[in-house]
Amino acid sequence: MRTSVLTALALVLPALVQAQQGIALRFHPAVGARLQFVSETRLNTVVVGFPSLPDSTAIESTWRTVTTQRVVEVRGAEPVVSETFDSSRARARIGTTPRADVLIPGVAGLSGRWLVTDKLDIVALTGGRGGDSAYLDVLTSTQGGLALTFPENAVAGGQEWTTRFRFPLGAHLAATGKVAAYGSIMGRATVVVDSLVPRATDTLVYLTARAVADPTPLPLMAEGGTGTGTFSGGFAAALVWSTGWNAVVSAATNGRVTGTLRVDREDGPPVNGALSITISGRQQVRL
Repeated sequence: MRTSVLTALALVLPALVQAQQGIALRFHPAVGARLQFVSETRLNTVVVGFPSLPDSTAIESTWRTVTTQRVVEVRGAEPVVSETFDSSRARARIGTTPRADVLIPGVAGLSGRWLVTDKLDIVALTGGRGGDSAYLDVLTSTQGGLALTFPENAVAGGQEWTTRFRFPLGAHLAATGKVAAYGSIMGRATVVVDSLVPRATDTLVYLTARAVADPTPLPLMAEGGTGTGTFSGGFAAALVWSTGWNAVVSAATNGRVTGTLRVDREDGPPVNGALSITISGRQQVRL
């Protein structure tokens, strides 16, 4: 019994010391590493100015995806990561109508390849089954539905850093069945280290992120025409990073986004509308 206790202490003590002194957050998976992410994002979207809907109509939509991340090679010191949509299901209810499936064409099987630095900076590579950038952005937003980067220096409990972030709003709007937008909204995020929990094989890093999106124009299609929407808002997320899994293994994200849009149509006057969007997301690694 004493031997087993001493062995356990020998495994945990170095991690405890590291947690007290701080930890360098880094992405360094081995070649062949494979993870599946299960994500579900709910939007409650209130629309104003859409000719096909009464003002203040609410659209409740849910998009659930399963994606697979694989490390296919290492170039220099940086891994090349392939990510693929394994499954996708979107459902929406517009106003008081029954909830129904929403077709999002071209998502199933969509894949991309990226060179990913140890601080989670991403460089696109050729290869894979390319497609709509709105959906490719989702594949690289594996920090609770957001894309964040790590700080240069080690961090300890109570410390924070600031980084750019992005959220793939365009893809999630497609799940409403009324708006198809392209691209991500971006801004600045502050990430706080709530605590570090050493374990025998890794360390869990509990993080809280608060982000503000700059006013971002996105091309879109709605009401039978094309145009541009300008969106801004804020997000809060609770994330758990595992140094052993090299991933955010569990996350909850909430956000509030507003936007104004103008759509030009051939068969009618222009649409000048507005959206108010409440976002709730959950993401976890499938073990």
